[in-house]
Amino acid sequence: MIRKMEQVKSRSIEETQAFGEKLAQILPKPSIVAFFGDLGAGKTTLIKSYVSFRTALKSDEISSPTFQILHIYNDLYHFDLWRVSNADEFLALGFDEYLDGKHDVCIEWSERIEPILPHNTCRVHIQALSENERQITYGF
Repeated sequence: MIRKMEQVKSRSIEETQAFGEKLAQILPKPSIVAFFGDLGAGKTTLIKSYVSFRTALKSDEISSPTFQILHIYNDLYHFDLWRVSNADEFLALGFDEYLDGKHDVCIEWSERIEPILPHNTCRVHIQALSENERQITYGF
């Protein structure tokens, strides 16, 4: 259940990246951040800046693990659940250990495992309003 929601409008890729950095600054370590949004909404763009800030890696060293499901960057775990059908499949793969609150985690396509997300997960919903504009709603 989300207790508090805030909204940000991004008018460019740069503003979306800046929001990713801001989110990385304000969330405690470790945090679980679940990203929701349609294909092309900007989840990967936002995550790349979040991960870059948290790990000091360059943005071009970070990519979405669409085919591998999981990339590990230092102590941050980045999931892309595009190829995972549901929470049961996620659990069968043994990934539930990363949701124990002891890991810094980003999850793309979180709607696929929403029923098992911990209550303290930061949820980030991204909606494309136009080619460059995004509505970002986030909260706990």
